[in-house]
Amino acid sequence: MSRTGSTRLARQPARTHTFARHPLALALQLALTGGLLATLAWPAEARAQGTATEQAVARRYDIPAGPLSAVLTQFATEAGIFLAGASELAQGRQSSGVHGTYDVQGALDALLAGTGLEAFRQTDGKYGLRPAPVIDKRGEAVLAPVAVTAERVRDAVSEGSGSYAARAASIAKGNQRLKDIPQSVSVMTRQRIDDQNLATVNEVLLEATGIASVQTGNPQGEGRSSTYFSRGYQIENYMINGAPVNTGRGEYGDSIANGSSGIYDRVEILRGAAGLLVGNGQPGAVINLERKRPLAQDQTGLLFSVASWDKYRVEGDVSRVLNESGSVRGRLVASYEDSDRFWKLTNSKSPLLYGVLDIDLGSRTTLSIGGLYEKYKETGRWATILQGDKPLPNFSRSDNPAGRDWTYYDKESKEYFATLEHQFNDDWKARANFTHQTSTVEFKSHTIYVSAGTWPNYQLRQSNGLQVLYRLPSDTTNIAFDGNVVGNFELFGRAHELVAGANWFNTKSENYTNWFYPWQDRHNTFIDVREGLNDSDYLPDPAIPDTVRRGDKVDSSRYGAYSTLRLSLADPLKLILGARLSYYDHEVRNWQTGVLTQDRHVDAELTPFAGIVYELTDQWSAYGSYADIFNPQFGQYTASGGSLDPVIGANYELGIKGELYGGALNLSAALFRIDETGRAQVDPRWPDANVEPCPGNPTGGVCHYNGGERRSEGVEVEVNGELLPGWQAGIGYTYNTTKVVKDRNNFDLPTNAQGKPYSQQTPRHLLRAWSTYRFSGDWARLRVGGGVSAQSETADNWNYRTEPGRSVWSLFGAYEIDRIWSVAANINNVFDKEYYLTGSAGIGRWGEPRSISVSLRGKF
Repeated sequence: MSRTGSTRLARQPARTHTFARHPLALALQLALTGGLLATLAWPAEARAQGTATEQAVARRYDIPAGPLSAVLTQFATEAGIFLAGASELAQGRQSSGVHGTYDVQGALDALLAGTGLEAFRQTDGKYGLRPAPVIDKRGEAVLAPVAVTAERVRDAVSEGSGSYAARAASIAKGNQRLKDIPQSVSVMTRQRIDDQNLATVNEVLLEATGIASVQTGNPQGEGRSSTYFSRGYQIENYMINGAPVNTGRGEYGDSIANGSSGIYDRVEILRGAAGLLVGNGQPGAVINLERKRPLAQDQTGLLFSVASWDKYRVEGDVSRVLNESGSVRGRLVASYEDSDRFWKLTNSKSPLLYGVLDIDLGSRTTLSIGGLYEKYKETGRWATILQGDKPLPNFSRSDNPAGRDWTYYDKESKEYFATLEHQFNDDWKARANFTHQTSTVEFKSHTIYVSAGTWPNYQLRQSNGLQVLYRLPSDTTNIAFDGNVVGNFELFGRAHELVAGANWFNTKSENYTNWFYPWQDRHNTFIDVREGLNDSDYLPDPAIPDTVRRGDKVDSSRYGAYSTLRLSLADPLKLILGARLSYYDHEVRNWQTGVLTQDRHVDAELTPFAGIVYELTDQWSAYGSYADIFNPQFGQYTASGGSLDPVIGANYELGIKGELYGGALNLSAALFRIDETGRAQVDPRWPDANVEPCPGNPTGGVCHYNGGERRSEGVEVEVNGELLPGWQAGIGYTYNTTKVVKDRNNFDLPTNAQGKPYSQQTPRHLLRAWSTYRFSGDWARLRVGGGVSAQSETADNWNYRTEPGRSVWSLFGAYEIDRIWSVAANINNVFDKEYYLTGSAGIGRWGEPRSISVSLRGKF
């Protein structure tokens, strides 16, 4: 696919392109694929990092003190060795570093001094870690006791690992290795988030495997908002620390996606139906955000970043042990960002303050309490000019001709949370998580509608050519709770695991929105949209009227109980069975009269889950799973007068997962299919409510029955972690097709949609790739890397605009100045690709041009 240069989007013919057609892109993809295959085919002996003679060669090391995991990662890179099992045993320990000339074993002994661990060389040439012998009362060396093995309990914390490979994930309750979860799970680790300089959760999601995005273009939303899709379905479900929160369609979901990523340790994504975790929703994916916790040692992190378009960001992250015994630990994260945009006029400011306190109430119980304050203020908002509901595409990327400095968007969020964890014994533990969040939103925006004319002279619509939309301060309160017990037990001579829990979520919101037309005298007149709108006096700041046209008070709750049983049927074979019983209540009242306008309930909806995992070897497992989810269809009535049953979505998945080199590299490949049944169809016995209303509909409209069907299927492949010493990569490819299997009109005839894709916003091909390499020897302080985000053709949901496939490339370089400070540079959209981010009904905006950011990080 050739680059369009400065050609305007309106002149680009609709083409069906895939990202592989660009010669450079094709060459790089083939090289990347070939390198990956070569790596996977690399003999174990070759990867074992050399002969005994090579390991005995002495060289100088100058590695500063720090968290043991980080010190080991740097040493392994410089020495060209691989350390098996280092991540688990090193967690929470400190190293004094190593300075001087040593052979490999001598250097390992030096940097492990005082940690309680020792390194040993395995028969294949690799190195491993184990507890060091301790001296008993008789002065004899004995093996150190190990209460819990690394295989049985694995920490999911990614901070300090220095890796793109997650040791474990907690999204399915309890920390589990990814290869033991019979569904597709991706983890964006702290190291990758930092390397790509992904400042918001939105930016993290845009780099994740299998997630496509659509620019909302909604004048009621934040200017940085996107809608996310996975496997052909909009992502509606989010969790924080495992507790479900409001769907992404509401204020809280927006604030999560647009909020800072600096307060999270990792972002976990489970693709496919997740009814066992969240109950109702779309079967595309669920996103879990795990907050940062205080560290076991004192640490201070600083970040100073400057980027294109006057984007400045500063962040401080301080963790402290607050008493002598170490039983009280605290962490504080504060950040501030001030940024313009690549288009004119818009500016945003976003301060944040996050604090968390961990208190050990005993040897087995820990209480974590904290809070978050975040504010987002945007002025001079980007404004859309619509022609027949289609945006005019002729403007350049930097234009914002309809923008006005009196437009704004203000959002303030406050959050309080608490987590209580108790370890009953080596086998059983309990966890309860509570979150209380409030947010207040107000804004003033406008949209311009034109109906006729040719560029650049268009006629404003007669009725609503110039519209102002605003919201008075509107509050949303969200409360979420999740409690569960996870434990191991023995039955018939085998060890099994049980998870049992319940969660509850409630949201109460007020929405006071109005729209009006302050410049009606100009409707139905012609305007030069290129020049006329640049006159600041053309659309002066209008006074807001006292009336409110729309106002609702919403009270919505989701709650339920869930359980999962992981049975060990044989040494290599595990059967996972689960179910959730869900309840859903939703009420809407008129804000003025208090009259109940919606009263919707779902009681005791059962969503089952079943999976099987077969361990092929210690490193590889094969799996299959069935997952269910439901989605209520409120406001639809059957001919008998009852509410229509929910849509049911089922996810079928077969796959294989690998965990290589002691957990340093995770690989997965999956085949999936989602069958959605029971979508609303008009009852053909009453096709026209104007002629004969359906007697079962209390509003006098048509009636419906459960009959529509959809299908999404495809393939996903993912690689995360260390391919070779010093070479970290995160690569994900998704092939996904969607289809309307059955859809009938009012006369029970197939619609034009039947047999066609139902989600044209989902690209058939989607590639997310990012890779970094740390040099060895004298160049060990230098890392370089880059990546690509590529996708095939998409269209908006109303077929107003079709966008050809695209590949957007990025570059990265970082240098460690000393043991505290490092500097990094990120170049996004290296080739300055021009592309359009299509949103709902064609509303969207240009993608970001080439940009450069420089960051200075300090950690001490």
